[in-house]
Amino acid sequence: MKPLRIAEVFLKAAGAAGLAIGLISCETVNKKEWDVSQGQITRIDERVAMLGKALGAQADLAANLEQTQRAVQTVNGQMEEFNGRVQMLSDRMDRLEKAILEINQTYRTEVGDRFAATNYELKELRRELRSVSLDTLAFIQLMEQKSGVSRKSHKKAVEDAERELQAKPLAEERSTSAKDHAAGIFERASALYSAKRYDEAAEMFADYVRQYPNGNAADSAAFMAGMAYYEGSELDSASESFDMMAERYPYSPKAPEAMIKSAMALLELGRENDGAQRLKALVEKHPSSPEAAQAAEKLSAMEKGRIK
Repeated sequence: MKPLRIAEVFLKAAGAAGLAIGLISCETVNKKEWDVSQGQITRIDERVAMLGKALGAQADLAANLEQTQRAVQTVNGQMEEFNGRVQMLSDRMDRLEKAILEINQTYRTEVGDRFAATNYELKELRRELRSVSLDTLAFIQLMEQKSGVSRKSHKKAVEDAERELQAKPLAEERSTSAKDHAAGIFERASALYSAKRYDEAAEMFADYVRQYPNGNAADSAAFMAGMAYYEGSELDSASESFDMMAERYPYSPKAPEAMIKSAMALLELGRENDGAQRLKALVEKHPSSPEAAQAAEKLSAMEKGRIK
């Protein structure tokens, strides 16, 4: 508001000055002085206009300053809110650290009490064991006197029994380790098959059969080796794998399926006679299986095709 009032005063003053000069010019001065006066008036008007523009820019600057102040106030409010949230998080962290310290102290106390109790029980057990050992030793001495068995022979028998007991867990551990290794091979081979990496899957399934021919999943591994070769379009290898599986594991539930898969692979290769032989062998060895019914149907269709 103040810059606008100042501009109005300047404009009024300029107008009054112009009017006074005009009157004086009309009455007392000649044309040359009139022209000079007119030039002065023009310069005064220009300076007044410039002053007005400056005052207008000052007014815009004041408005921008006021807008900036409001923006700063908004940012300050947001910062206060952010600081409040940070303080809340800091308080929560303090409470969490305090709770963790309390838990650790409680845990250490409980563990210490349990350790002390366990240590006491262990000492009691050692005391009882020593007592039992002394009683046992006295009993052995008495039995030696009555039976005539020397302590040396008795000690040898005990040592033999201990060696046998130690060997048994080791054998069980080796057996468990072998089972875990076999299971790992089968799982990796299955993963390769699922990823459609059929060549690698076939090799790994075959490796399982080579290392663990009597493993729990040996028949399945042999069958899956054939399937991997089949899916990889290696029909010769697929037929050989299926034949090997059916011959090595004839009582497996997968044997009939392996035989018909071998026959189909051979038929796809155009080896009709070999394929027909596999189908006939399937019907003879597993006559009650669903695959035998499929084989008989296929043989019938092949025979009809020859007649035509």
